[in-house]
Amino acid sequence: MRKKLCLALALALLTTGCSGLGLWLSIAGRAPDDPTQEQPVQAGVQPEPPARPAVEPVELWDPAALALSAREGRYRLRDPFGSGEELPLPEEVTQAACEVAVTDLSVQGRTLYVALLRLPYGKAPNGALYRSTDQGEHWDLLCLPELALGEEEQVADLFLSFWSEEGGSLVVETDLARRLIWCTADGGSSWSLDAVQESGDPDAWLCGGGFVSGQMGFLASTADGQTAPQVSITRDGGLTWQPLPMELPELPGLLRAEALTPQCIGEAVVLPVRVYQSGAGAAQQVRLLQYITRDGGETWAFADD
Repeated sequence: MRKKLCLALALALLTTGCSGLGLWLSIAGRAPDDPTQEQPVQAGVQPEPPARPAVEPVELWDPAALALSAREGRYRLRDPFGSGEELPLPEEVTQAACEVAVTDLSVQGRTLYVALLRLPYGKAPNGALYRSTDQGEHWDLLCLPELALGEEEQVADLFLSFWSEEGGSLVVETDLARRLIWCTADGGSSWSLDAVQESGDPDAWLCGGGFVSGQMGFLASTADGQTAPQVSITRDGGLTWQPLPMELPELPGLLRAEALTPQCIGEAVVLPVRVYQSGAGAAQQVRLLQYITRDGGETWAFADD
């Protein structure tokens, strides 16, 4: 009987070619290698994780372009797109270093916005918004909202963000851990108080904040000893807030990481993340990572360096 089976199989091989070979191997207890079938994983060997799809970075403007020069005792504005050129500022902003004041820069396209808020002792804060469309050669004077503060409440910081020529936000943090969120729909000519958020952690303070549309906004906070960014997101104009998950890539020698004010670059919304890492000796390295969404905030990923 076995001889007849072998003869039959030999005949099948001659008449059917490769398919006959598969039949022979299957009967003999061996199946031909099939690349479409999962191969067993050897004990103790971990399968490699799937490769992360590449995420292209975008060209951000420099969040630190407007800075106070302690040596010169004045505010300076560098070209936020990296040329290194110093741009003119309104005289009121340049000289605000001699006062108690807070400032912030926002860039929308090639339009520059600078907010200045003076904080005179015992008086209500006052200031202005400035706009330039020609790299600081000329500045238009606009207004900031009149702040509604408590009797003993003081301004701690502010964050300015424009997502279009008409739409923008101003986040004002106070020493009572309140965040007042003002929005404009006419380019800064008028403002409305859209939301007030109470911080759940009195020891934390904002390091960035702003809206990227009429509904979506972010607040980024930090605290002493905190290494990972803490970001809250709203999708309903500030009525409710939820934590935004963010898992940092592997960063050797990480000392601190903090998210900054969001930027709208084309179809992308980017949360810049400033990272501090220990370097050689006592040196400290500072990098700017990009946490990006291109689908309206549904999915997020860090861009490749």
